[in-house]
Amino acid sequence: MTMVELLVSISIMGILGVAANYLIIATLHTDHMLLDADRQVSDMELTERRMLHNLRTGSNLTLNGSTGFSLTSQSDPSNNGQTYTITYTYNAGTKTLTEASTQYGNPAPINVIAYNVTAFSVTQVTATPLVVLVDMTISGSTTAPPTRRTFQVYNRNS
Repeated sequence: MTMVELLVSISIMGILGVAANYLIIATLHTDHMLLDADRQVSDMELTERRMLHNLRTGSNLTLNGSTGFSLTSQSDPSNNGQTYTITYTYNAGTKTLTEASTQYGNPAPINVIAYNVTAFSVTQVTATPLVVLVDMTISGSTTAPPTRRTFQVYNRNS
């Protein structure tokens, strides 16, 4: 084996090594982006389900501007028909959506139900029957596009 052959084989191996490195980095970047997008969708679905249930079955809805609302829950049959006040509040500074319910104590403890919320608004569409429009966007930590949901909720108790 000559010196030229050895240098050519080392050069080819170097090029292949660099190409393999770029493939691995691209794969890890794609995996990170997909995991972030999946987290966004999971957070959105969990938050949406919690709000939908309470908006559909609650009463005495009060909008707190366009960034929050309060309502009274349906009566709890396992607690002598007790009702609870539930409040949802969006904080643009911390990009969080919180839920506070007197079911868990008084004063109601504040629980963050969604992080990285970049936009949230709630508006009343009609009064009778009560229809509310909720618009929410959750962003991730990568270049994954933000997840946005807009949904109308019909209140059963109005």
